[in-house]
Amino acid sequence: MDLKLLYNKFICLKDVHIDLDKYSKELEQFLEGQIKIKGRGAYGYSKRLFIQKKISELCDTEYDIFKQHIYDLYYKREFGLKSISKELGISYTNVRTMFSVLGIDFHRGRSVVSDRLRSIRKENAIKQNGWRDRRTKNKTTDRGVQGYYFNQSRQKYVWLRSTYEYIFAKWLDSNNIDWDVECTCYVITDKESYRPDFFIYDNHVLVNIVEVKGYYKNRLWKVEELKKMMKKEGVLVTIIDNIKPYIINNTYQNELKCWKINRLLGLK
Repeated sequence: MDLKLLYNKFICLKDVHIDLDKYSKELEQFLEGQIKIKGRGAYGYSKRLFIQKKISELCDTEYDIFKQHIYDLYYKREFGLKSISKELGISYTNVRTMFSVLGIDFHRGRSVVSDRLRSIRKENAIKQNGWRDRRTKNKTTDRGVQGYYFNQSRQKYVWLRSTYEYIFAKWLDSNNIDWDVECTCYVITDKESYRPDFFIYDNHVLVNIVEVKGYYKNRLWKVEELKKMMKKEGVLVTIIDNIKPYIINNTYQNELKCWKINRLLGLK
């Protein structure tokens, strides 16, 4: 069935059938119970939960069909929120609200980048700029840059997010180490996921997961949680926040300039 048609039916369900004035007493009781549990700050969220509850009760078949369709589009076909907003012809904010009403969790942080989106970004970068990254025109800043790098062990281009990652990738290649980037997204908690930077292999078996930290030291707690998870698998989880030992016959500033120039010239 056409996605827009499904969405229009969903909007009719939400706007026509769910008259909050009609269910004012039931809504009041529901909100009181939620506020006791979660506090007054959960008022808006609890109201959306009530709407979701009433839609599923009154129009269970139509609601379930639309919810399953959106779930498959997001999790199985890897459409992002922006892609779904384009498919439906609605705003990004309305898509987030729709997910909340449907009770579907969406990815946050770096885990929002699916394999499908990563592939689209790569194709667009090649079509528009060859291997150049338009965000790397300034070669004099101290901050790192993002861009494609040719992974010699896997014979493919990968997306690196900083000069630190570029230096570490060069070091891995110079030592003939088999590696890849952002291969797996791990579920850390019910609401949090984590996609590490580097995956190191020995005879095609994962032996080490490496998180490279530069200026920002966010997500460290996720690394610690992943260490506990991967210990059972016999996989080492490592944090690199001092990149100097991995610089090959050069200085950090020269590596930064080299990385930026390579992005501009379309080199490895």
